Formats: sequence, C-alpha cells, structure tokens
Amino acid sequence: MRYSINFNKNVFSGWVEKPSEIKSIKLIRSDSSFIEVAINSSRPDVVKAAITDCELCGFVFNNPVDTVVEDGNFFLV
Repeated sequence: MRYSINFNKNVFSGWVEKPSEIKSIKLIRSDSSFIEVAINSSRPDVVKAAITDCELCGFVFNNPVDTVVEDGNFFLV
C-alpha cells in the first residue's frame, strides 16, 4: 500500500492509497503516548495523480507535535 506522510510547521499530515482498509492513523511518541486521527480529509490532488479513487484519503494531526529540540525525538506512525 502506498502512503505519504508530511511534517511541516510541527504538524503531520498525509494520505493513504486505500482509506477503505485503514480508517485512522496513530502517531506514537517516544514516551509511548499517542494521538489518533481519522482518515477523512479531502485530497483531490491524490485522486488527480491517479493514486486512489477516493478523495477522502487524507489525514491531518491538527494539534502541533512537540517542537523538535534536538536529535532523538522519534515518532511512529
């Protein structure tokens, strides 16, 4: 399965190729805490690129993650 994850201005976002198979994305921090969001953001650009037929294939973690202060901050998506 193809997917894309972006990190910009301390916010993770992206898309998945088959949102019918994966309904949400979980971001797990180094300290084992996590946040989860539904895959329900409109991504017409992904449909236009012929990656998927479903426009609601995107996700956005609306709350910014902790600022990366030094090397060693890891996130599992």
